[in-house]
Amino acid sequence: GSNITVRNITITGDRAGVQASVGRTRLINVDISGNYEEGIVISGGGAVFLRDSQVSNNGLEGIAVETGFLVVDNSDIVGNETGIDATMGQITLEEAYIVENRGAGVIGRLHTGIVANGPVTIERNGEHGVKLMLDSGLLTSGEVSINDNAWFDVACRDRESSARFEGWYPGRVWCSDFRW
Repeated sequence: GSNITVRNITITGDRAGVQASVGRTRLINVDISGNYEEGIVISGGGAVFLRDSQVSNNGLEGIAVETGFLVVDNSDIVGNETGIDATMGQITLEEAYIVENRGAGVIGRLHTGIVANGPVTIERNGEHGVKLMLDSGLLTSGEVSINDNAWFDVACRDRESSARFEGWYPGRVWCSDFRW
């Protein structure tokens, strides 16, 4: 239940870089790179606010959300196995740059809500740009670019998941009920 702020540091190691649960964690101007496992793990309803930072080249997910909240503001998530992988999470992307991850850029599973308020770029990932499963959703507004991903740019893996795009037409979308 604590609040912690970490500034101006590089975090690397042989496990997960940052593990946050229950409380609020602010990561400002932090480089989380080269961790053997995840860059950041959020669990237990914890909240992480990532600002002016980079999460790159981690062995598994750049950020794994296992029931929690994530806000990415003016930060890069690049070169991880998966950029963001969320289960029962709430994700807000503002000025996020999620590119060139080996797998998907962003995955939402089991009632995960993803809001992308531009400018947001999700491009050149090795699988889908955004993959939604098990009643998850994506809502975009402003300047959002989800393009040039290896598979679909946005994919809903079941009928309960949905994607809505305000102000722009998406690239390759595979969702039974998407709106723009």
